[in-house]
Amino acid sequence: MSGDRVKLQSVCQACRLRHIKCDDKKTCEQCRILGMQCVRAPATKFKYHESQPSTKSLLFSSGQEWVRPTEALHYYDETPQLSEYYQSVETGKPRTSRQEVRRQDLHIDRVLLPAVASPHVPSPASLSTSQQSPLGTLWQSAESQLETTTASAGTAFTPQEALLIRNYVEHMAQWADGPDVSRHFELEVPRRALRDPLLKHAVCTFSSRHINRQSSTQQAEALEHQDACLRLLIPAMSGSEPITENVLAAVAILRQNEEMDEFDNRFHLEGITRLLNGVSSFALSGGLGEATAWLCLREDIYVSLTMQAPIKTNLESFRHSTWLQGDNDLAWSNRMVLLLAELLHSVFSDPPDLITLAATKAQIVDWDRSKPLSFSPYYQAPKNAAAGQLLPEVWMLAPFNAVGIQHYHIAQLVLSVSDRVSSSRPFSHIHEHRSVEKRVRHHLLMTLGIASSNYKAPNTWFTAHHCLAVWGGCLRKKSDQDAALTFLADMEERIGWRVARLTEELTLQWNDDSD
Repeated sequence: MSGDRVKLQSVCQACRLRHIKCDDKKTCEQCRILGMQCVRAPATKFKYHESQPSTKSLLFSSGQEWVRPTEALHYYDETPQLSEYYQSVETGKPRTSRQEVRRQDLHIDRVLLPAVASPHVPSPASLSTSQQSPLGTLWQSAESQLETTTASAGTAFTPQEALLIRNYVEHMAQWADGPDVSRHFELEVPRRALRDPLLKHAVCTFSSRHINRQSSTQQAEALEHQDACLRLLIPAMSGSEPITENVLAAVAILRQNEEMDEFDNRFHLEGITRLLNGVSSFALSGGLGEATAWLCLREDIYVSLTMQAPIKTNLESFRHSTWLQGDNDLAWSNRMVLLLAELLHSVFSDPPDLITLAATKAQIVDWDRSKPLSFSPYYQAPKNAAAGQLLPEVWMLAPFNAVGIQHYHIAQLVLSVSDRVSSSRPFSHIHEHRSVEKRVRHHLLMTLGIASSNYKAPNTWFTAHHCLAVWGGCLRKKSDQDAALTFLADMEERIGWRVARLTEELTLQWNDDSD
């Protein structure tokens, strides 16, 4: 068989990993924008030529010349270690740990894989499992285990990583902690990141995205950390080992990073919801695992509100969570969060679960009547547009008190619009609709006021933002509209969340109403 080797311009490593279109320039446009080195692995293709195409044959001719190897060939697919690993996977018997399957035992060298010339470009180990051979998959797992083992000795952050960790701790961790007096995401996650590269890269991804949010040309750093995080996350979620708290927390942080996009695809939310529903013990485990479970529930509430869809998280395990035990403010706050989740599940079910809805409504009334005095504002003042106070002032004692009372007002928003018009007189419907809109306006402004009045509860800003996305069109007065736009502008300045899309949508709704 003879053939001509034809050079092909292959897709660069960075574009292949992110599954985006790559051009045929020496440095592709995507890499040029991100300031990354464009690395392409050489690709070859053999073309088959014959004088008589109609008589193709797969048989070699008698005069075929064969290349003789200069040394004896050795095949290592069946070393004792690898054979034991394959057999244990098929039989389900205990196997040698991946930490013991060293590269020298597998006789694998990096020369077997395409070289990566720049540290800014992800290695081929980041390819999905379906794109790798079993041997390559095992090499990737062993490599990630070796990285974790090396990190367990306690490796210091680089100066840039230290800057990203500090930015996360000082400005971002409270977004996740919410009603958590132990502040697991502020204190525990950075401590574990010292030893766990998965958590380190997840935090650095989110923090870099926050720091460089104003510059479209400075995204390479966040992508580097995200690629490194995904390379460690894929084998960790392969199903061969139990899911750990660190894995769950890393996916939750990546989910927060995903929310910073103008268009939220919710890829990581889908994954973490399946994890939680499959491993319901996280909601009962205490520590970082339970804190992460509650964070994911609050994120699911946000999606349910904005998409008007039922909660996907299995709420049964949360009903027995340790965060609901006792008579402290933390328990009271999380009871209200869970009640809102159950309310959304009942309202958006198809058809709505009216029996559960009535029971949940009664529990919300009982929560408001029986809540501790600490859930009442220690200072409250109505809005005063003449004095420049566009939103009500609602000062709460602590962040978890603010979270609890804000979720109560959000529940009232849902109940206000879910109540059906009861009048049998046609023209009375207009008055009832106006009454509903008035209640929505009151609770929406309270939701915004709680957020703007409690700077140590930044997560309340996100829930207020989501409520504006759903009910902002009900603000008919110019002063209320100005208050909403001012709130969004302050949110972008203080937190860095992109609000341009929501601002434009609200402005279009209000202009349409005025016409």
